Amino acid sequence: MLSKDGQHLPLECFPIPTDDGGSQAVEESPVLILLRDEIGRRNPNFPHSPQVTEELLQIARLLDGLPLSLRLAGGCIATLGCAPVWTRLSDRFALLTGILSTYRLDSGGCSR
Repeated sequence: MLSKDGQHLPLECFPIPTDDGGSQAVEESPVLILLRDEIGRRNPNFPHSPQVTEELLQIARLLDGLPLSLRLAGGCIATLGCAPVWTRLSDRFALLTGILSTYRLDSGGCSR
């Protein structure tokens, strides 16, 4: 359990529903509750629809249901929307490529 300022996040992955959005079990899943709580804190007018639910589930799958990752993604989703966040997450190596391009690798380690 990761705790800070009265907030507690489990370190285990949340199960990700296999159904599409719409069923009560999906709507009450910890993954969607955490994402929607985080999004709602930052953007109370964020839309709710079956399409948005499916997009949130796709993002949760990319993040393997990790609570801290979901919380961070929720903040980005509230600002950018689902599609840009999904696009960035679906290319897992884009971030690493950007970081590694600024460093020179040699036998002595990394240097800028």
